Amino acid sequence: MVDERGHAVRERRLWVLGEMGAGKSTIGRAVASVLAWPYFDNDAELAATTGRTLLQLEHEGAESLHGAERGVARALSARSPPLVASLAASVADDELTMRRLRRSGRIAYLDVPDELQRRRIRGTERPWQGTDPKAWETVHAHRRARVVRSADIVLDATAPVDVLVASLLEIVSRWWPPQPQPGR
Repeated sequence: MVDERGHAVRERRLWVLGEMGAGKSTIGRAVASVLAWPYFDNDAELAATTGRTLLQLEHEGAESLHGAERGVARALSARSPPLVASLAASVADDELTMRRLRRSGRIAYLDVPDELQRRRIRGTERPWQGTDPKAWETVHAHRRARVVRSADIVLDATAPVDVLVASLLEIVSRWWPPQPQPGR
């Protein structure tokens, strides 16, 4: 399907990507609630599809975790729209997955600075990519660059939640204007 300018119209699937602590679940859930679209959370989908928690997958190794996260992205991209899904930033490590997400919907990236991310997840049971902050910053920088190249919008995750939700809803209304209801 194409729009009036001849551009491909992407399905009503909103992919909210970001690193741990970026606010993906909070923002995604709030946007889905306002839109009245189904919401899918990466961590819940991992547990449902693998029978293991995020922490269990992390203990099996990064490839096990990231492979499962790519599987979640593939499965959700095949679901009927509309939907909002928060996905792990690790999906950006796979170019095929990113192309699939881009073709099947719109990508919003919540960009969180490394120090804020560390503060947000400190003291939680969230998996951490090693204990070397410099190594993590390198991984984050590479992922960020890949996601930014593919994202339809990059949002500053340091903004308050209500501002991020309002901004994303305004953008979504431009991507997918509300459809008239039958009989109105």
